[in-house]
This record gives sequence, C-alpha cells and structure tokens, in this order.
Amino acid sequence: MEARIAQLEQQLKGLTIGVKTKDLSLATSIRDCNGQSQAKSITEFLAQVEQCARVSNWSEEDVVNIIKAKLTGEAGQFVSGRDQLTNVNVRYEVLKTALVDRFTEKLPVRYHYNLLHEATQGKEESHIQFLDRRRALSTKTVRKSEDSTVRRILKEEAEFRLLTSFIYGMRGEAGRELRIRNPETLDQALNIATVVYNAKQMEPHRKDHDTLTVKTERKRFTSPKGYRSPWNQRSQPQGSPVR
Repeated sequence: MEARIAQLEQQLKGLTIGVKTKDLSLATSIRDCNGQSQAKSITEFLAQVEQCARVSNWSEEDVVNIIKAKLTGEAGQFVSGRDQLTNVNVRYEVLKTALVDRFTEKLPVRYHYNLLHEATQGKEESHIQFLDRRRALSTKTVRKSEDSTVRRILKEEAEFRLLTSFIYGMRGEAGRELRIRNPETLDQALNIATVVYNAKQMEPHRKDHDTLTVKTERKRFTSPKGYRSPWNQRSQPQGSPVR
C-alpha cells in the first residue's frame, strides 16, 4: 500500500511540473502596429503575437485583446469601426483575416520584381544591410502555392534572384570582386563582400601605421649635428675657399 501511495505521489509531481502557466509579460515586447509601417507589416506583427502566445500559453481571448490593444492609427480605426471585430467574442482567425485582407499591399508581384532588379547599394549602406533589404524585397516576389514541391521550386528561384540582385547591386571594390568571382551561393557572396569590406575598413589604420613607421625610421637615422652629406656639397677645386 505504501509503495502504491509513493508511486501516486511521484505521478502527481510529474503532472504538476507539466502544467503550463500563463505569462502576459511578453506582451510588452510587441510594438504597436498602425498597419502602414514599412518597418513591420501586419503579417509580421501577427506572427510575433502568435509566437509570444505559444511561448507564454495565452488563450485565444488573450491574443485578441493584446492585438486590439497594440493596434494604433489606421489599423485601430479599422477595427473600432466594425461591430464584428469589436465584439468581445470575436475569433482570432476572423480578426486576423480582416486585418491581413485590409492591410496587405495589393501591388502585383511584377512590381517587386522590378524593384529587386533595379536595386543598388546605398552610399552609407553596408553589405549586410543591403542584403537584408534585398531579402525583404525578394520574399515579396514569391508566388503563393499549396503544393509543397512548387513552393520549394519557387523558394529556390527567389534565392537565385536574391543572389543575382546582391552581386550586381553592390558598389565599389566589393561589387567588382563579386562580379569577377561570380559566387554560386549567398553564403559565398556574403563572405567575399565581408572580406573586402573589412579590408577597406582597415586601410586608414594601415596608413596611419605606415606613416608612423616612416617618421620613426627617419628620426632614428637623423645625421649628427653639423654633419654635411658629401652629396649635398659642391665639388670645388682643392685649396679654393669655400663660399
């Protein structure tokens, strides 16, 4: 009997440890969304909320309330102006569908193709920042498909477009080096650009070091006081006075 009680107590401890507790503190890490921001789209905003919900064990009601609290500007006005969405019992999928349909851009894929094709590195933009900007554009060129094989092919095509855009959009020595080497993957291209970029960053330090070395060497080999190099003296007849 005692052994059975001990076994039940052990099982109870395991059940207690496995219980998930709700934590709403992660809601503070979610930035407000107005639906029009270029920095974060409505789909990225909703994806962040869903991720926090999974980690923190939020209920569907929690998710809906947090989304409504984080919507500002035009997005907040859109929700508050529709009775179906302001209803306390509105389902998350209904709210999500309405927001995505309203605030997802309606521009054709060809528009993003052109932007990706014409993109060039900004004057103050690093190679990593340029690649991140190209990657965000490249994702918008991928067509939707329900077939997993088609999705894989479309993703591979998007990666190739991104690589081509990065190689031919980079400026300066890094761009020339990329076009000469013609890397086959994004990782190879990024490594090449990083090496060239780091070398350019080190140039001012090398110049300062070389200048300091030359000055030090000159100081070390300064001629003694009063010494005149024979190369600097005029050749004069023996016995003639020195002017």
